[in-house]
Amino acid sequence: MTPDEAIEQLHGMAANEYPDDVAAVAVVRAEIEQLQADLATARETNRRLNRRFQEQESQARHYERATNILRDVGHVAQSHHQRITHWLDRLADHVREEERKMRREHELSAALHARLDLSQRLVTAHAEIESLRSELDSRPVGRGVCVWRYDFGIYDTACGECFELTNEDSLSQQPAMRWCPFCGSLIREGAVKV
Repeated sequence: MTPDEAIEQLHGMAANEYPDDVAAVAVVRAEIEQLQADLATARETNRRLNRRFQEQESQARHYERATNILRDVGHVAQSHHQRITHWLDRLADHVREEERKMRREHELSAALHARLDLSQRLVTAHAEIESLRSELDSRPVGRGVCVWRYDFGIYDTACGECFELTNEDSLSQQPAMRWCPFCGSLIREGAVKV
């Protein structure tokens, strides 16, 4: 039975039980009016509570949606973080590989420069050797023996040149000096000039 039906039933009972008693009817009507006022207050309170419940329910749904969005954003951020970390690791590996290649190329370049420098030195040495060879070839060939005579720290050669030994040794103490650098003949030490 609804509250409205209960009030109608009280009206009917009051009219049936106390048809002539005005005071009893007035008391019953006052109680009915009080019940109607209480019913209206209860309905208003119920409406406010329902609104509040709906607002809280709406807030709960919003909170749940926000929580789900944050969770999804967290998963996406974690996924992006893992991808970015993976790509940064790959980039670091690539940079290290490029640095290793550059070091290797630098080493090869330095070796090539050293080799070119050595080649240039060899070419220069070869040119010097050829120059000395042509100079030796242009000199007159000796008679087979060039006699060197010692004269106050200088040797006079039979081919008309002079030679000074840088140390105090005599020619016989210089086993490497076998050939005259001027005429190419075999050196023989002659008697000392007086």
